[in-house]
Amino acid sequence: MRSTGQVNFNEDLGRNPAWVVAGRSGVVDQVREQLELAESRIDALEREPWYGDDDIDLLHSCASDGCDVRVVGRSGAEADLEPLADSDVSVRHSTEVKTSFYLIDDDRVILNIGRGDTGVMFRDTTIATVLTTEFEDIYKAATEVTAPDA
Repeated sequence: MRSTGQVNFNEDLGRNPAWVVAGRSGVVDQVREQLELAESRIDALEREPWYGDDDIDLLHSCASDGCDVRVVGRSGAEADLEPLADSDVSVRHSTEVKTSFYLIDDDRVILNIGRGDTGVMFRDTTIATVLTTEFEDIYKAATEVTAPDA
């Protein structure tokens, strides 16, 4: 593992099994980059939703372009999640959200560790499959978030 603030995740993971990114802003930057590259799936388990207007637009755009986009936030953060609900993005909340991770397509994973100020990024279908199972369990039991005017 190598620690860095700037990572070319897609190129460098061929040579390195994982990257550690320090700082919440570093993690958010890497998540944003991967969201832009997503082709088929984005599953986000988010303890502390951080999405700005541009991020919301990007997730809406990914969903309208055919990418399956699902976001589960912690219960109590519904107001932060509502702007995502006014689109093809599936948005839910759950009391079971204790950490944050992002699954992009079938093999890219960004996992927040500690207090959310450090991220581990890797490309591994086996670990992605394990986290997908955890995401699915939480998603199925979670409560749908609807747009404020719905």
